[in-house]
Parts: sequence; C-alpha cells; structure tokens
Amino acid sequence: MSAWRLAQIRGLDITIKQRELEKGKLGGLLKELGGDARHQGAYVVPMRCFRNGERAKIEGCSRTLDDNVLVPATVVLPDTQPQRLNDILKRLPTPAESMLPSARSLHVTLAQPLTHLTLRLTRTDWSTWNVAKWLHLDPSFGRYNLDEGRPSAKAMRLRAEQRKAGRHPRLYPQSWGAHVVSALPGLKTLTLVLEMFEARKEELERVVQCAKMWRFEYGFGGGGKEGEKGKEWALVWDGDVVERRWKRDLGETVVSRRDRRLLRPGPSCNDCNDFEVRTLRYVRARVEE
Repeated sequence: MSAWRLAQIRGLDITIKQRELEKGKLGGLLKELGGDARHQGAYVVPMRCFRNGERAKIEGCSRTLDDNVLVPATVVLPDTQPQRLNDILKRLPTPAESMLPSARSLHVTLAQPLTHLTLRLTRTDWSTWNVAKWLHLDPSFGRYNLDEGRPSAKAMRLRAEQRKAGRHPRLYPQSWGAHVVSALPGLKTLTLVLEMFEARKEELERVVQCAKMWRFEYGFGGGGKEGEKGKEWALVWDGDVVERRWKRDLGETVVSRRDRRLLRPGPSCNDCNDFEVRTLRYVRARVEE
C-alpha cells in the first residue's frame, strides 16, 4: 500500500481467531498500524527515503505497514496539508538531514487518526468451536496468570455478575480490551461481529447478553469537587443488537471430516449450513466510576 493511501485510513476491519486475540496478536497489529502515533500526529513516509539505519536516529519514528515509517508531526494540528519531507525533518527536536537527496522535496501526508474498529469472529474462530466447552468471550481475557485463571464460560459469567452489580472489572494490561484502549486512544466506535453455527445459537446468545455490559475504559480524570465521583471516557454498548441469519449452499461442506470427530456432543454441527450472526456496537461516552 502506498504511503498516501495508508495515511488516509480511519477505520480497520479485522477478522481474528479468539486464541490470537487473547494472546496479544491484536495489540501487536494495532501497534504496527501506529494507532497511538496517529493519534498524537505523525506523517507516513516511505522507508526508501532514508539511508540504511538513519531513520532509527529520529526520535519517535516507528515502522508501519508496507515499508513505510511514521515520523512525528512538526506542525500544529489539525494542519493536515502535505509537507515537504525536508521541512519536517528540520523542525524535529533533533533535526535530521540524512535522507536520500532525491527524497528531500517529497511531499508527505499526515496520517489520519484511527477512530473506528471492527472485530470479527467467524464460526471457526472461537477457541471452543469444535470441542465440548461453552463459548466464552470477555475483554478482560488475555494472557492469564494463576491468580486470574484460564478464560472460560464460568469466568465470563462471573464478570457479567460483577458488572451487573456495578463493579466493572479493570482491564489488566495483557487483556485484549486493554490492547484496544491503549493502542487506539482516539477510538470512537468499536463494532463486534460474532458468527456461530445455528446449532450453538443459545451459547452465542449468552455471550451477547454478557457483552451488552462490557465497557472499555480510557481512565478516570477525577471528579473536580471533593467527594464527587470521578468520570471517565469509555466505549459502551449503544443499546442495539443486529441479528442476521444466513444459509449456506447445501452442496457445500462446512466442517471437514477430520474436524467432525472433535465436535462437542449435543446439537451437531456436522454438515451444518445454517449460521447465526450478532453485531454489537460500542460508542464513546462519559461514565461514572
């Protein structure tokens, strides 16, 4: 992808497996896309503009997709006009000039902040889609420790009960919810698209009911007056669940023979061609601590 096209991206649509989500792959991807750097202000510059190793000398410079780098902005935002690369580097706290002469007059574009994110789990992306364990998902799940315990449907329900009682569990740094918040500080909407075989519809509905109470907190700023509760920005459910159902061509095979023997007992997904999809949307709002 060219640098100017990369700079224009404002939203991401990511399909990811649950195990990868909870093991930190999402956080790594969002960091690679420069979520926080874009929020602070940065230009997308082709890596070919720099001699080998010279970009590493620029404070705050980071590599992003397709052989491009993000160079910290040197203008007062929201000045989004393209700037000459030579002018940008000269205005850095530590001026840099060691770029290829042919690139000095190149005009580069200010990267737009990432404000919209869609996460998708397809029917076979769930970690328990083909085993005798209930579906489960929660933004507090991630690389677990012995105190937190392994992510499970029981842990999901316990967290839901805490939220229902007004005690929202904190997103510890290794959770996928914390990765979203830390990597995308300017996020305005988060859309969650969940798909599952119709035979496991009830399990999907349990996840959706729990997900309605999720919130992705951006940190408390204090109440202002003594004794007043603090308020924070957070992404919260917008109150709507979009339901969709679809049927696959009966002539197509959905589950391979190798996987059929691994499917959980009960409602069978063998040759299941009916699917349920639920979409939830989270929007930025002020919430009380």
